[in-house]
Amino acid sequence: MIILTQTDRLIIRTWVPEQDAEQAFQIYGDHEVTRFLITKVDSVESSRNLLQRWVTNFAQLNNGTGLWAIALKDSREIVGTIILIQLRDEKENLTQDYEIGWHLKKSAWGKGYATEAAKAILDYGFNTLKL
Repeated sequence: MIILTQTDRLIIRTWVPEQDAEQAFQIYGDHEVTRFLITKVDSVESSRNLLQRWVTNFAQLNNGTGLWAIALKDSREIVGTIILIQLRDEKENLTQDYEIGWHLKKSAWGKGYATEAAKAILDYGFNTLKL
């Protein structure tokens, strides 16, 4: 596991499919959380497969973008995902545009974690990746 950045309350780190699949299932297996998402899972095994695809796909891009776990510093509980991805055009070619996003499990809603993680990932994008 690689820690990308930290905030006062959060650790933003790489996903570890074998270790994190159950916690990812708590997020992506919840119909309220995934109501407007394409990303959905129906088992811990499908969560593991999802995380493995993310890790593999973004490692292949090798441009510093990705989807990372948001974990609480005090308990190491994963409360969500923070996303910084390079967008593609209609021909699936990478563009110069980027998107930031997040998915949080219901118990993490309303606590400011999305704002805190987004500020950290914007700082990473601007200051580390020089976007």
